[in-house]
Amino acid sequence: MSRQLHISARGLEHGSDDAAVSPAPAAVFSSVTVAYGRRRRARVALADFTLRIARGETLAFVGPTGGGKTTALRALAGMVVARHGSVSFGDPVHVVESPSATRISKDSPILVCTGDSPSVVDDVAALRRTHPSSTIVFAPGDPTDALSVADRVAVISEHRLVDVGTPGELWDHPPSTFTARFLGDANLIECAVGRVYGASAVVSVGQRMLSAVAYPTTRGHRWTPGAAAFVCIRPYDIEVCAASAAGATTARIIDTRWRGASTRLTLAVDGLPDQPVIADVAGRAMYRPDTSVGVKFPAHSCVLVPRT
Repeated sequence: MSRQLHISARGLEHGSDDAAVSPAPAAVFSSVTVAYGRRRRARVALADFTLRIARGETLAFVGPTGGGKTTALRALAGMVVARHGSVSFGDPVHVVESPSATRISKDSPILVCTGDSPSVVDDVAALRRTHPSSTIVFAPGDPTDALSVADRVAVISEHRLVDVGTPGELWDHPPSTFTARFLGDANLIECAVGRVYGASAVVSVGQRMLSAVAYPTTRGHRWTPGAAAFVCIRPYDIEVCAASAAGATTARIIDTRWRGASTRLTLAVDGLPDQPVIADVAGRAMYRPDTSVGVKFPAHSCVLVPRT
């Protein structure tokens, strides 16, 4: 099923100063708030949502269930009305519920995929091939599906836009603790920034010093000595080895869970008494609780994230 929204592009001609220095966007959310119910008892579904959608990009809305991503998609599709703010369009919108069962014009500029089936990522990939110049917006049920097909990802939680960036930006150097945890179950280890050398830094973690990547974030945050931060490292990047291995930190196994292709270990790392660390090792690893192992945190896999 699909339907066409014929919306004039005039709403973007004089909308903002940056419209004069950058290509006209396909659509713009301007401080959009969507709420249901009477004012005093209104339930906010989307709050102060501002986002520019570029022409020709594939954009994914991701976030927890009930966090606002579906409402943002429905606002773009014209299915809900904003209580405050506005959605402006530079191109007409074509709402698609089931791309595989819909005949879509080759010149459809904005395709909003409202379906939430597990196959939506395959549908979007097919649309990218058949409509390479169209703008495509969708909200996958599994956020990792967005990484393979989206040009940009908008992370939405508690009805607000948290972060937006390319899949690589959000995965490799997440701008916030929420995005780090939501995309990939990252460990976030408290640290203090020491010396900073360009895009690298030395940080103190408990009684240890580690090297970490210190990219400026997509929010423009830059690192300075003494700043409080988190070291972000994903479970599969932690090296588990013998406790006696050179350069390793001793850890005690708290719990193991076999997950088919890998085994997830929960570890108590020396020097981090109150912060369990999660590590994934390939295959079915036969570790028993209270076993001592060694762990290593490769510098290229440790990325600084602001304490937000």
